[in-house]
Amino acid sequence: MGSELFRYDGKRVLVVGGATGMGAAAAKLAAELGGEITVLDVVDVDYPTEQALHVDLSDKASVDGALAALDGRFDAVFSCAGIADGPPTLMRINFISQRHIIDTMVGDGRLGSGSAVGMISSIGGFAWRDSSMVANLNV
Repeated sequence: MGSELFRYDGKRVLVVGGATGMGAAAAKLAAELGGEITVLDVVDVDYPTEQALHVDLSDKASVDGALAALDGRFDAVFSCAGIADGPPTLMRINFISQRHIIDTMVGDGRLGSGSAVGMISSIGGFAWRDSSMVANLNV
């Protein structure tokens, strides 16, 4: 076993919040390792990707529209979006919408057995097991 275990050759990777910061760093690294990168962000992506979709994570209709525009299975989702503003927008952007994306993709089979999920979250992600938070996406 060697470095081939860390490759993303032939893997489709979705990076939520991948236009800037740690999300962009994760997306670029996965691309360097052979991944086919799709980015969801409210900010324009200034590096090469397979697909870049605009999404406002504070708006459920925008999130669902982005989900509808994604086709096929993904091998990994890196959930990296985040803002520093206060409630309720912070929770919707930093955690609730990103969990909704992952739950939806698992539910419809686009993120199946053997897929990977990585999440960079604020303290808002601490209570992730409380599924009632997802219901508050429309707050």
